Amino acid sequence: MSGRLLFGICILLSLLSSCAKVQVSQDYDPSYAFNTERIYDWNEDLQKKDGGLLVKDDLLRKRFIDDINTILAQNGYQQGKQPGILVSCSFTVTSKFQSEPFNSGMRFGYGSYGRYGGIGFGSGTSLRQYNQGKLTINFHARQSGLLVWKGTGTMEVSTHAKPEQVSRDVNAMVSAVLKQMFTQ
Repeated sequence: MSGRLLFGICILLSLLSSCAKVQVSQDYDPSYAFNTERIYDWNEDLQKKDGGLLVKDDLLRKRFIDDINTILAQNGYQQGKQPGILVSCSFTVTSKFQSEPFNSGMRFGYGSYGRYGGIGFGSGTSLRQYNQGKLTINFHARQSGLLVWKGTGTMEVSTHAKPEQVSRDVNAMVSAVLKQMFTQ
């Protein structure tokens, strides 16, 4: 393998590993006919009760709702007055810890004091604290009120990000969560 190709692969892998990844999961009622219900509206009561940070942060709520509306429209859903589906979402941020069980290293040093030199070894556990954002999108059947689809996505977020980064993170989470619904 040539050196340039190997260097290119290393750069590509480092770029991919630095991208924020959204981990997703879903649960749904397999008996519900999702393909027959294409009109939705927002479940305002549930949104106010279970919205998490979206209840308190109007800017964040607008970003999530706008992105969800956009992606639903791109997939053939329309917001309307006679909905078959009521949508709600919540977003929370929790502090998490990640530990690496074994972190070792070997360091060489050169120094002398008189006749003495030294070599150093080190090992231990590394611990890192980060913030994890969790988005949950719920679809309820309007007539029965039952939950028929629930998608969840989590990713590392910054609580002090610039608005552009917040918008990118919101879009990444909404896209990843709703992608599950459209590929079932």
